[in-house]
Amino acid sequence: MDRKISFIIDGKKYNVTAHNEEQEQMYRRAAATINAKMESFSNSHPDRQRIEIMTLVALNESVRRFDLQNELESVKGEAGKLSQDLRDYLGSQEK
Repeated sequence: MDRKISFIIDGKKYNVTAHNEEQEQMYRRAAATINAKMESFSNSHPDRQRIEIMTLVALNESVRRFDLQNELESVKGEAGKLSQDLRDYLGSQEK
């Protein structure tokens, strides 16, 4: 269900096509997050230009993404270890 949606980031309207309702909600949440971070960075760095604020927001979000990717990899590793421990345990119970 492709659907054209629009949202505002930093006072500018953007139009995109969302392929489903979940994607539409992600766009809207992302826009709201960016606007909140823009406001927060603007308040804490009033001497910075808007492009600098946007750059700081993009950098902050990228670092957060990499941090979450690292955390996900760690959780996957732990899940794999626990799965192997469970298989080992169940295998020892069958003998």
